Amino acid sequence: MKKQNNFRKIITKSLLGFPIGISLLMISYASLYFIAGEDVFKTEIIQLQNIHTLIFQLITIGVIYLLFFIIISLFAFLNENKITSDKYAAEHPFKTLLIILLGYLIIVLICALIGSKVFTKNIGTMNMISFAIISLFCGIYSSIKSIIESDIVKQINQKLKERNAKNTN
Repeated sequence: MKKQNNFRKIITKSLLGFPIGISLLMISYASLYFIAGEDVFKTEIIQLQNIHTLIFQLITIGVIYLLFFIIISLFAFLNENKITSDKYAAEHPFKTLLIILLGYLIIVLICALIGSKVFTKNIGTMNMISFAIISLFCGIYSSIKSIIESDIVKQINQKLKERNAKNTN
């Protein structure tokens, strides 16, 4: 029962990825106007007049970001469970790194393969750029969070050691 609750929490947290993906797709279309010019933008928008193309693009980018957020939520969950994650990472550092890289690589490959068939070259490039930026920000955020948490734990442990030293004397 507990595993089902954990899985449900991961999926529920990851559902935010769907609207974020759709928002980033719309930002890609808008930024295409400023980067490539009005003619390219008009060509891309004209292709969206086909409702099937629009729906397929929205579903595709939503699912891609949903999968990406599932991976992020999964690693956040494993990071919360420090005992097992630290023990596994210490015993199998290469496997841990390989799992992280494979998860990210699978999402990038899905984005590239499906994106090349669903999106035009311009929008596909914009989506890959936005995906890389989001991935970079997620990595920086998790690194900073991890550093801050480890510093806080060290400070708390230091204060506990000082208090225990005072109590024993």
